[in-house]
Amino acid sequence: MNVLAELGVAMDCNEIQNKTRETGKPIRFNNANKMLKRYPELVKRIEILGENVRYKITDTGRTYLRLINLS
Repeated sequence: MNVLAELGVAMDCNEIQNKTRETGKPIRFNNANKMLKRYPELVKRIEILGENVRYKITDTGRTYLRLINLS
């Protein structure tokens, strides 16, 4: 989710995988998909016919990241 917060744009799981690989902490697309689907309050799921599902971080997701980064 950090990559979604840092970039501030909706991304599909392949884009998340590619951006996290650049940080040295890669998250495989299928793992990103599983986790983002599991916590719908943290990200908004954007479904457009004929395109990959995209995710955009919510305000709740940003708050969650701030809290876990405090420790």
